[in-house]
Amino acid sequence: MNSFLQDIRYGIRAQLANPVASIIAIFTLALGIGANTAIFSIINGILLRPLNFKNADRLVMLWQNNPSINIGYSYFPVSPGNFVDWRNGGKSFDAMAAMRLVKFNLSGRGLPKRVEGIEVSYNFFNLLGIEPEVGYGFSREQEQSGGDKVVLLSNSFWKSEFGGSRDIVGKKLTFNNVSYIVIGAMPEGANFPTSSDMPAFMGFPRRVDFWVPLALTNQEISNRGNISLGVIARLKDGVRLNEAQAEMSGIAEKLGQVYPQNRGFGVTMLTLRKQILGDIGSPLLILMGAVVLVLLIAGINVASLTLARATSRTSEIATRIALGAGPYRIIRQLLIESTTLALLGGCLGLLVNMLCMDLILKLGSNSLPRIGEIRTDASVLTFMLAVSLLTGILFGLAPALQTKKLDIAESLTEGSRGATVGRRQGRARVLLVLV
Repeated sequence: MNSFLQDIRYGIRAQLANPVASIIAIFTLALGIGANTAIFSIINGILLRPLNFKNADRLVMLWQNNPSINIGYSYFPVSPGNFVDWRNGGKSFDAMAAMRLVKFNLSGRGLPKRVEGIEVSYNFFNLLGIEPEVGYGFSREQEQSGGDKVVLLSNSFWKSEFGGSRDIVGKKLTFNNVSYIVIGAMPEGANFPTSSDMPAFMGFPRRVDFWVPLALTNQEISNRGNISLGVIARLKDGVRLNEAQAEMSGIAEKLGQVYPQNRGFGVTMLTLRKQILGDIGSPLLILMGAVVLVLLIAGINVASLTLARATSRTSEIATRIALGAGPYRIIRQLLIESTTLALLGGCLGLLVNMLCMDLILKLGSNSLPRIGEIRTDASVLTFMLAVSLLTGILFGLAPALQTKKLDIAESLTEGSRGATVGRRQGRARVLLVLV
């Protein structure tokens, strides 16, 4: 342990003895490690982190489709009448709910302003497995047309309009000159569905301000041509996606026989994860591969720099070996030095990570799904530490292994050192450049 600590102290002194080269190496590694950490943060938030819903793998989205209709998508919204028939006839689901955009003018709280929310079925949040942080959710009676006007607030709207006060149940908001009773507020992160979660044709906002019950009128239900709803459902345990798809296709076929407006219409079913993420996984993994190459280039540059620095230290290393230091002690010493550089580069890479993430999130604010899940957390910091250590070890091996081929007698002779070692390390640098 003492020898290990001595190697660390010696390694730090060695870096301080040549500060310019050390700073160049640290900044070079910081760029590579920071870029990798930033992209991993995005992949972790979008692809690796589970959806914030209870048993999210059982959640599916249902849409109408018709091969003869081309709107730029292979599917489109659902008519209220079809939704009602799907909900009543689908036996593969524990629950089914609908949603659509609603916009109100908020008045009575300072200057009037436009707010955007979602009309949802009464069982929408139960289906997702989300409970209000304050108050309670919707009831079946509130879904009936002409029922009480009630509203659930998003966490951000609750904090901006009521300062996060927990004494909000029973307070009133005026939407479109109609009084709505506040029955609760949702927890932070419960902001579904937004524009990044659903197809653009639904028109959902980037940030949901509130939810109100979806009260379908008889006129809406009877008009099969009025397509306006997104439909979400929870599969029963043991029911597979293809089984539910087959059942819903059969229901759609029967509806086509009963209602002329439904002829030619089928049902598209997607897992909620597929719905939210779409095909973004492949581009993100390609981008991760690109930044890994950036790190590889940075590491090779640092390894080449280390090899060049090792030329001036050949006599020193040969002297240490002559005094009894074993070859593995020398290799350990050089690996500690390279790892120290990589760890310092990783620490500076955190700043690069923050700058990269800020830029990417600004550019992708309208296109990246689950953008609220992207953050620098413990898993990201662990990734950064692992990449730093691995980089330091891998690209410290080249100069470290050169010491095993060192001819002590020649290295202690100034003239031969320049010729022999220079050729040997020159070949190693050429190899790194080729890689």
